[in-house]
Amino acid sequence: MLNRTAAAEVAKSLAAKAHLLLVCSVFIAILLTSSLAMAHGGEDHGNEEKAVDLGIGARVAASSELYEIAGVPTAAGGGKLVIHLTDFWSNKPVKGAKIDVTLGETTAQASIVQDHYELPAPWVTKPGSYALTFSVVAGENSDLLIGTLDIPAASIQHTHESIWDHIVPRYLNSNASEKSTVAILDLPNNPRRVADGSIFMPKATQALLGVETQRTPQARPISKIMSFAGQIVTDPNKSGIVQSLLNGRIEPPEGGFPVIGSSVEEGQVLAYLMPRVELVDQSDIRQTTGDLDRQIRLAEAKVARYDKLKNVIAESLITDAHTELDGLKARRAEIKPVLGVRQPLIAPASGIIAVANVTAGQVVDPQTTLFQIVDPHSLFVEALAFDLSAAPGIERGVRTASAVTSDGRKLSLEFAGRGLSLRQQAVPLLYRINSDGEGLSLGQPVTVDVPVEEPVKAIAVPRSSVVRTANGQLSVFVHVAPERFEARPVVTEKVDADRVGITAGIDADVRIVARGAELVNQVR
Repeated sequence: MLNRTAAAEVAKSLAAKAHLLLVCSVFIAILLTSSLAMAHGGEDHGNEEKAVDLGIGARVAASSELYEIAGVPTAAGGGKLVIHLTDFWSNKPVKGAKIDVTLGETTAQASIVQDHYELPAPWVTKPGSYALTFSVVAGENSDLLIGTLDIPAASIQHTHESIWDHIVPRYLNSNASEKSTVAILDLPNNPRRVADGSIFMPKATQALLGVETQRTPQARPISKIMSFAGQIVTDPNKSGIVQSLLNGRIEPPEGGFPVIGSSVEEGQVLAYLMPRVELVDQSDIRQTTGDLDRQIRLAEAKVARYDKLKNVIAESLITDAHTELDGLKARRAEIKPVLGVRQPLIAPASGIIAVANVTAGQVVDPQTTLFQIVDPHSLFVEALAFDLSAAPGIERGVRTASAVTSDGRKLSLEFAGRGLSLRQQAVPLLYRINSDGEGLSLGQPVTVDVPVEEPVKAIAVPRSSVVRTANGQLSVFVHVAPERFEARPVVTEKVDADRVGITAGIDADVRIVARGAELVNQVR
């Protein structure tokens, strides 16, 4: 009887403990459920479709030896395909072409819209992979291009139906994730750098920025050049400076002073100088002038008397009298300019007035520069060669050179001579400008490129193609896809004012950016 009672007590105790354990388990489950629910706070668990950001939207690309196509689908207007057609090698937009697009057994013609083409395509609003064939006819050229357009679908996220969805994740359920029938279209279409370091730039942006490419030629021997800093100077034989020889006051000629930019002829009166004489000097001059006038009158009377007696007196006396009179008149004439007679300031050469520092009534000192006359068709470039060993070779070598102004203007030069004395520890080199000098200014800085007899094998490309990237390397941008560019580090040598030679970094028959490389380089 005691054993039965003890057994009942033990069973009762075990039942109580099991009940307590069950209560604790339920309490813990409730806590876990609450914490999971709090962890999902702020989410939207409705049946809405969420697009995945692919970075670059769906597009089709196709290219051949003639043309390149980039097609971008859009949901606008019920669905259409925007087509950009460009020349393969130059990247210039091809306008006025006929484009037929074939999808399956259906062919439709794209219409011209400004600088691109548009094709009504309601099928782009449905996800899928579409094989497209583009038939292009532009002028006398025709081509067939093939590409595939992959349009992704948005994924569907379902609501949590019970608290067990938090404990048992829905990815364990095969029906948890589904694809909708809605296509992902019209994502942001801005230029950017992608994960591999290349640059994505839409065709529309390329056309807006005027990005053009060119085909790299074969490497060939090219003469190297040396660059020197120089400036525009005048031709000493076809220019002149008008300066004042005396202290005085400036007076205008008939018609007024010539102004900057006006043309003048050699011998033309540019202004008048009224000499200035101090009061003390004026008294001495008047006294000297009066004395000379008296002596001149006496000499004239003597000459007149001798002329009447020329048959009586010796011929030598008559000659001496005339010589004395001429000497007195010459002395009197030398004093005349300072006695209120103005001096004309004459143009020493024909040309354009480059400097005019005159005003009516202006008082000037001796050696004051009043006018500078320049012939714009006869100018020189003076360069300074700090490499002293290169100067003799330049004189003996190629006589032609080129110069580039700060605004990119190119000048054709011909070697004229070099200085034998150093200036600023450099050898002066003088070049005559053979091209048109209109618009140039004296003292304008230029960069002189002088060829040297040291050829190098290189691929010649425009200077605008080579840019300095963020890491400081000289690089060119290679057009690897219709809307993608890659930076390639290169080694360069100067060729001339317009080109550089690439000795390493790229090969022939590669598309590089020839125009707009700086704009492509700024994409971040």
